[in-house]
Amino acid sequence: MNSFLRKYFKGDQGIWGIYMLLCVVSTIVMFSASSFFVYQDGTSHLKPIMEHIFYLVLGGFFAWALHMCSVKFIRLFGYIVGIAFFVALCLMYVPGIGVKLNGALRWVHILVTFQPSEGAKLGLVLIIADLLSRVGKLEDSKIYWAVILCAIGICMPILPSNFSTVALIGIVVIVMLMFSDLAKKWRRISFLVLSALALCFALYFVVKVIPADKIPEPLERVNTWVNRVERKYVDTDQKVINPMDDMHKQITHGKIAIARGGLFGVGPGNSIQRDYVPLAFADSIFTIIVEEYGLIGGVFVLMLYMALFFRVGRMAIRSGSAYTVLASIGLTLMMILQVLVNVWVVLDLMPVTGQGLPLIGHGGTSILITSLNMGVLLALSNDVEMQYEAAQQEKEVEELQEEEDKDLKVIDLEDDVDTDLDLDTDDLDTV
Repeated sequence: MNSFLRKYFKGDQGIWGIYMLLCVVSTIVMFSASSFFVYQDGTSHLKPIMEHIFYLVLGGFFAWALHMCSVKFIRLFGYIVGIAFFVALCLMYVPGIGVKLNGALRWVHILVTFQPSEGAKLGLVLIIADLLSRVGKLEDSKIYWAVILCAIGICMPILPSNFSTVALIGIVVIVMLMFSDLAKKWRRISFLVLSALALCFALYFVVKVIPADKIPEPLERVNTWVNRVERKYVDTDQKVINPMDDMHKQITHGKIAIARGGLFGVGPGNSIQRDYVPLAFADSIFTIIVEEYGLIGGVFVLMLYMALFFRVGRMAIRSGSAYTVLASIGLTLMMILQVLVNVWVVLDLMPVTGQGLPLIGHGGTSILITSLNMGVLLALSNDVEMQYEAAQQEKEVEELQEEEDKDLKVIDLEDDVDTDLDLDTDDLDTV
């Protein structure tokens, strides 16, 4: 059985286990949280969960197929994904192709409807990892500016409608730069960080100054995230806040769900707030997890993500490849930051954003891209394990060779002793 798993499920078995557990948790929780679709569409109660399972199975197949590939193919795959989804991001602003849902222009309809920013994140991380792994082979300045231009090219189409995703991409790119050999040029990284912060403040004040009716339609979403920041951080002592209005009911019902869950939860399928929390099946699904499974269930889910982080970190430490280290750090950090942002929003620690729980929340694009993410991590871990096994075999061969050399030396010494004894005997006979 173990040989079968090793043959067809290569790479780190711990990452495989975490991936499968997340898929199981996703199926169980979504079966309860998807009641909104049944009520809204009047369809069978099995239809939403069967669609969700279909995406999980399809994503699992993609992950399995990708984990069989070599690191050389993964490098090429990053450029293919990055370029393809960059084109899709540009097409998002073409009338008839771009799709606006819930007031946000984030989707593209080409045969199917999908969210190109999810795939763009994966492609960007792999491209930047490839560029940074070439430090020492190419000029540092060329690599630095290539990284900056790639990040800007991906972020510009995403920024108007999804500032939180751009912020996550910026953090991940900076961390990858810090882990690369370009970190020796700390002034460049410091300049990049200060420039990004200055740009964020500049955009905030520009949006505040320009009247809402003067902002072009494709950019009108910027008012939304500016207003969310103000509602969260600007002094509201003199403002009358209705906790159940459209702006606050997501957080309010989320808190009610967490309070109802307590330590052990109300039990699977017994959630009440799933019918009141906006996007309970997507961005707010963590509140349903805590309501039904309590604090213990919520901590368990978070520990799965943290276990993934440590398993990938262990893999990166054992790797001798700069590309493997940078790609694994970038991909895992993107997932972990998304989880943290989602939980912080649920706990009302930061303004509402559109970040969901990877693999658990509803969304075909997110599930498929996260599965590809896991497939890349498994392919990298497989390469690390093969290198480690090859190094161990080489070490064993060297140890055997050393033992043989020692045995040969002992035999040579014994021959020398016998020769000396024979000479002494002959001398005695002569005497």
